[in-house]
Amino acid sequence: MCLHSARTLRRSHPKITKKSKSVGVRNSSLLWAERPQTPVPAPVTLRRGPPIAEKIGQRQPGVDDYSWRRFHQGDMRVEKRLDLHGMVAQEAFVRLMEFMDVAAHRGLRCVEIITGLGTGQEGGILRRELPHWLERPEMRSRILGLAYPHVGNKGSVRVLLRRRKR
Repeated sequence: MCLHSARTLRRSHPKITKKSKSVGVRNSSLLWAERPQTPVPAPVTLRRGPPIAEKIGQRQPGVDDYSWRRFHQGDMRVEKRLDLHGMVAQEAFVRLMEFMDVAAHRGLRCVEIITGLGTGQEGGILRRELPHWLERPEMRSRILGLAYPHVGNKGSVRVLLRRRKR
């Protein structure tokens, strides 16, 4: 049983031209040699390691015991907070980048980013995206550690920033 008529098949295949007959290819415009050559971008190499989402609450290299204990137990004062509630992902990303730039420029040590819990089983989009945003090279170089302020509430993350070099 034939599902296509001869008319349908003729339309679905490109016409064979004299040039393509001599090469033995149906559509000579698809030949590799005839395509415009575009430069291949160099691969981006990122510093590898465990994803930052898995490291929330774990001590990182470069943090002394006293600072980590104070930060992790919530004894370190939060110097500035960013509340991303009600923002769309793009707006939240831009605000986060600006916030982290200002925090680094002012030499802040401990900041808190509030995403909220979101709805559904997986939580909100901001809560899911925040670890990926913090994983970016320009952000990762500023961050010493991450911790949830409350064990049961993962709607906000505290960030321990590197001290600015003088």
